[in-house]
Amino acid sequence: MVNMFKRLISLFVLAVSVLTQGVLDASAQDARTSIQNALGRLVPNRQLPVDLTLTGQLTDAAGVVQPFRFTMKGKDRVRFESGTGAALVTTTQSRGAGWTESGGKVRLLPSYSAIRRPGVVPFFDLLSEADTPNLQITDKGTFSIGGVVTRRFSLKLPDPTPDIRMFRRALDEEIDIYIDVTTQLVVRSESWMRADNNPDARLQTVWEFGDYRTISGLAIPFVIRYTLLTPGQKPPQRLYTVTEVSINSGVSDSTFIAEERAR
Repeated sequence: MVNMFKRLISLFVLAVSVLTQGVLDASAQDARTSIQNALGRLVPNRQLPVDLTLTGQLTDAAGVVQPFRFTMKGKDRVRFESGTGAALVTTTQSRGAGWTESGGKVRLLPSYSAIRRPGVVPFFDLLSEADTPNLQITDKGTFSIGGVVTRRFSLKLPDPTPDIRMFRRALDEEIDIYIDVTTQLVVRSESWMRADNNPDARLQTVWEFGDYRTISGLAIPFVIRYTLLTPGQKPPQRLYTVTEVSINSGVSDSTFIAEERAR
């Protein structure tokens, strides 16, 4: 009798385990489908453009307005320019290397901080990996942002080559995105970046997207707010107001020369 009771208990535990795993698998598949749908909402057929350039006006926390230009080619090359003349500042990141140039001086970026995606548009960020099998997706539930009901998803892409990193520290990519449940547009993303002077220090960055417009089939945010959250300091904010968009204009590879200059 005791043995039979133990067998029944074992069968019950096994059945619960199988059912639970089935629910988890279904939940994971639903989360991936939601992420794929979000990418498809921004980019037809989830096919990324070859290159993208955004130009417009940048307003900083002090209210100073200056021109800006983001030039992107693929998911791992971006060039950001702000200001004009002697006040021009340029930051280039290309396939794991990068630099910042201003006033005729060049400052190389450490490799651990140069690996950043063009977060200024959601479809070039980690969302672009929606079809990548090893992208880990977690549904965090619904959140209200400025009266808009959103669904929050955490995305993580493990570093495929941790052995080549400094001190063999994996540079996993992680981001939280908030998707408007009505429009299916990404309205906010949160991620962590490593400080240029300390690989152990991580700073939270927040991108907020609004005034989406359809340009050549792509959903492009024309109002973009960037916030860098620094412990103990008032978070600096930047407001990007896009005035012009150029898609697949044949941006030259020579635009992204950080990799060559950094060597």
